Amino acid sequence: PISSMLPLYLPAILLLLLTPPTSSAPLADSLLDAAQLGDLERVRRLVTDADAPDVNVRDTSARTPLIFAAEYGDPAIVQELVAAGADLDSQDMYGWSALHWATDTEHTAAAHELLQRGASVNIADSDGWSALHWAAYRGFLPLVRELVAGGAEVGQRTRMDRSTARSYTAWDLASMYGHREVAAFLHNSTHQYDRRISPLVLPFN
Repeated sequence: PISSMLPLYLPAILLLLLTPPTSSAPLADSLLDAAQLGDLERVRRLVTDADAPDVNVRDTSARTPLIFAAEYGDPAIVQELVAAGADLDSQDMYGWSALHWATDTEHTAAAHELLQRGASVNIADSDGWSALHWAAYRGFLPLVRELVAGGAEVGQRTRMDRSTARSYTAWDLASMYGHREVAAFLHNSTHQYDRRISPLVLPFN
């Protein structure tokens, strides 16, 4: 009877049930890992593989290999991924692009490479902050210079801050947080945009 034969086939049935289907997921995870770890050779190998994963694969926070490469700061990996078709302006769940990540982690060379490749310099995150806003807030003068040279709109404003009911320019942020050199540079760059710099309003009292 069939019931008496089940024990013979049970191991094979369990093996089939427990074996995951073949897919490109491991390769995709490898590309994310390689970019995050700054492994240029591994990235290069993966993007040229016959079964190359999607270069714009995302993790659970919507971060792509290019975002990880920008955060790591290696312009060579950025170049490799862009050449393979990476979306320069892909944004994660917080609206951060690769340029935001390169800026916030103070990787000027990676930011330069992204701008040279055509990344949108004025792209804003979910709070309306561009890379220039973050560079000014952090006090990263070399990055501020790089972004302005790349066409950043100095007068671009953030979205309205809920606690102050104000929006801010990069100059506002640099001034508020004591980055005098950055504020001076931005003040002297006002000819590059048409909007008037807003008056300084502190987000606290």
